[in-house]
Amino acid sequence: MTGDAFGAVPQPARRIVGVLLAAGRGRRFDPSGRSDKLMQPIDGVPVAARAAESLRGLCEPVLAVVRPQRPQLESLLRERGCLIVVCGDADSGMGHSLAAGAGAAVALVPDAVVVLPADMPCVSRSTVRRLLERPLEQPAHG
Repeated sequence: MTGDAFGAVPQPARRIVGVLLAAGRGRRFDPSGRSDKLMQPIDGVPVAARAAESLRGLCEPVLAVVRPQRPQLESLLRERGCLIVVCGDADSGMGHSLAAGAGAAVALVPDAVVVLPADMPCVSRSTVRRLLERPLEQPAHG
């Protein structure tokens, strides 16, 4: 590959898929199940929306993994540009949600996948950006 007029070699664009894990029940937050942790506002913005914003624009696409029958959460995340992945067995544990998200992400043939739990709204865009600026490790063959 040849460099440009300044001698720099252009880097190929990387496809980074974001996976937002939003299928939990938040039982530790509210054991009664009446209050939805992911819909609780922080400065007027629901927790899940804040987490989605940390990935949006840095990952394309962002896949939001939700449990079935969450129309309000799905709508909120779609408004933030997320594609919805419904995990029917989310109640079996986070591993099942992660597997659903990873399976959907791998089908898109990404160079990398960034996973963020939706109940971590304080992970900043700058943190995600710094993570993405690191060179990708190539898997060892052999």
